[in-house]
Amino acid sequence: MARKIARALLWISALWAIGLSHALVTGVIPEQWLERLTPYRFNDASPQPKPAPAPAAPAEPAVVEDRAPPQPVRHLVCAASESAGLSRVEVPGVASPTWAISCGAQVHLVSLRDKVPLRVARFIPRRSEDGQALHSGPPASGDVDGDGVPDLLLPLWQTRGAKIPTNIPMGGSLYMARGLHGGGFGPAVALANPTATAVALGVLDAAPGLDIVVLHRRDHTIGRSGQVWSFSGGPAPLRRSVSDVGRKTLGVLVLDLNLDGRDDILTISAARPGVDLLLSNTEAHSWVHRTLPLAAPREVVAGDLSGDGRPDALILGDGAWVIEATEAGPASPRPLQALASLRSVRLIDMQGDGQLDAVGYAHPHVIRLDRSGDGFAEQARLRLAAGSAPLAALDVVPGANDTSTLLLLTVASDDGDGRVELIVVEDWTRQQEIHLDGVQAPLADATLSLQQTLP
Repeated sequence: MARKIARALLWISALWAIGLSHALVTGVIPEQWLERLTPYRFNDASPQPKPAPAPAAPAEPAVVEDRAPPQPVRHLVCAASESAGLSRVEVPGVASPTWAISCGAQVHLVSLRDKVPLRVARFIPRRSEDGQALHSGPPASGDVDGDGVPDLLLPLWQTRGAKIPTNIPMGGSLYMARGLHGGGFGPAVALANPTATAVALGVLDAAPGLDIVVLHRRDHTIGRSGQVWSFSGGPAPLRRSVSDVGRKTLGVLVLDLNLDGRDDILTISAARPGVDLLLSNTEAHSWVHRTLPLAAPREVVAGDLSGDGRPDALILGDGAWVIEATEAGPASPRPLQALASLRSVRLIDMQGDGQLDAVGYAHPHVIRLDRSGDGFAEQARLRLAAGSAPLAALDVVPGANDTSTLLLLTVASDDGDGRVELIVVEDWTRQQEIHLDGVQAPLADATLSLQQTLP
């Protein structure tokens, strides 16, 4: 019986397979149904034409962002000022690079920490008399009293009339704030009362402490010449000499031009002959006076431009000239036309090769020129976008791998108020243009901030 049942089942399976094959051939059962009936996918080994690939979607054009030049923050130093100046100084207790910003008659000491400017001190002048205006010249710092701590010299001058181009000198004062071993400065005291438009420090005698040279600008409208006053350093600086120089004096520089171990004095004036040299004589604070006829000098800076390891004088005016220091005395001025069009020139080693390069301003560009042989070759140019306020001064902090930081000082005026603003530009040699109309923020105070009112 069992055999009959097995034989019947075998015939039924065979008939079912024959019927299924016939249905597939005739199309009665779709292939999709077969796929549901078996765990394996249907595989037709016969060659089949491959479907044409779908056409690729047309590539969208690359989006090029029209990015505006970077807009660095404008740090408001002070308002209601028509003049500004920027000079590097040392502050006891502050390791970061620090500058003195002359803001009208005020002086703000600003330190750059992690590329953020912070005010560490502020000096406020006494109130001027009616009809007169007070102005601060560029301060200087160094160890004057010989105690190993840098002191701060503040020149202040007063004019009849507020406008710089038409003013008449009417007196002033030279202040000194002694550096404190614990950091900062003590109270500022007046050393003398010249019309102090500029001050410099150097070695004029063998006594301890740096000596002081101050430019006393007298009333040029009645033909009076300017004067240079020299003071010996020490705990109680004492005036040692008074020397006449040119009219409309603009600046003073102290450096050793005759290589006798004592510094000499160079002044520039708007009136002819233009340059006065006071060369150190056998006796301290006595001078041999010489003049040089250079056309319209406007600024003077010191730096080793001859490669002999000794500072030379660079004078800029209607041209640019280098006066080299030699044992026979200052050499004749050598033209340096590559720098003739620049203002606010800084001589800085930008390449780390021990040679001084130059950074300066020729509106509307800040230009870097690297040393090339005996001259300079342009390396980078940064354009100030249209509408940017002209620069009053600039300085540079070199960085590794050519990442230097640029400090710009402007006097902006939208409604005649005159705002002195400090702008910090990072990696500026890698940019081509910047706007100086970005976000404005007040200058923040550092922990060591102090404020003094000059007596």
